[in-house]
Amino acid sequence: MFEKLLESGCVIVIGRVGGKREELAKRIVEHAAAKGFSTTVLDTYGLFRDIPLEPVKPLLPYRLISTYLPLVLPSLPGPHTSSAEVTAAEAVAESSTFSGCLVKLASRTDSGARVAYLKLSMLSAFITDNEISPNLNASRIELAVAPTLFRKALTLLWVSYFKVLNKPPPRVIVIGEGGLTTREGGWVWPLLEELAMQGAAVVLLDRAIRRQHLQYAIVLADMTQEARMGVLKYRLPVSPEDTVGQKVVILDGGSSLYKIDH
Repeated sequence: MFEKLLESGCVIVIGRVGGKREELAKRIVEHAAAKGFSTTVLDTYGLFRDIPLEPVKPLLPYRLISTYLPLVLPSLPGPHTSSAEVTAAEAVAESSTFSGCLVKLASRTDSGARVAYLKLSMLSAFITDNEISPNLNASRIELAVAPTLFRKALTLLWVSYFKVLNKPPPRVIVIGEGGLTTREGGWVWPLLEELAMQGAAVVLLDRAIRRQHLQYAIVLADMTQEARMGVLKYRLPVSPEDTVGQKVVILDGGSSLYKIDH
């Protein structure tokens, strides 16, 4: 089963936080390790601490991820305006450092700059002007150390970091929480697909089935109420007994592949 999942490119694992979805993801990581695959887990909730991966602080180099900073503004808490993204993009284009970018935004008096400054300042502890190169061979990015409302933006920035690395991405990338909005998905899904084309197996954990998931392999690890609603909404070929049973149901492109006892 795990071999097939790792060959799928992008895999969506549906279930409740701390339930079977994490258990299944850990088994995928263990299988990848046994195969000698490089693996990185974006550990959103700190639930992967019990597997032998090197903990890595969620610190990113500004130089590599700067162009994606305007895109994550809507994913940070607080009001958002399109002018904030435009202003942030201008500041990023004119700044070789994150500190310089914030100074430029702080020097402006328009509302877009104020919003951009306030939001990007939230990431100050997680973006460095230094050149760093975290070990991604067998690593667990400790996103759980960040405030809860910052973790989505950090997750998206880490995805962009994998994309802009001047070396192949990790063979297996586990994303501890998806929940992408339509807006976020508009630029993140293409990045995930590019990573898959480069040979990475992307395992994205989510609580609910979303329309964007339907073109990928979907693993129903926990048949929660949200999962049942998705099965009905998208008319997935899951039998009624499977929606209340203890089996893991795996779908691929809308057709049922197989089921396993978990």
